[in-house]
Amino acid sequence: MGELKPCPICEGKAKLIKVGDNRNLFVYQCSECGFIKAKTSEACLTPWGAKRVWNTRTKERGD
Repeated sequence: MGELKPCPICEGKAKLIKVGDNRNLFVYQCSECGFIKAKTSEACLTPWGAKRVWNTRTKERGD
């Protein structure tokens, strides 16, 4: 899957955190600004899945 990309907001480092009622889902959160890319429905069962969501970037208009 490659390296973990920096935060799309501030270029900070991301950290893996557990979320959900039972803390059984994973998302990445920026350790600098607190940004979480995953929406509630995108929280993943595996760290690999959370990394895939975090590393997804959308093209801006005009790109």
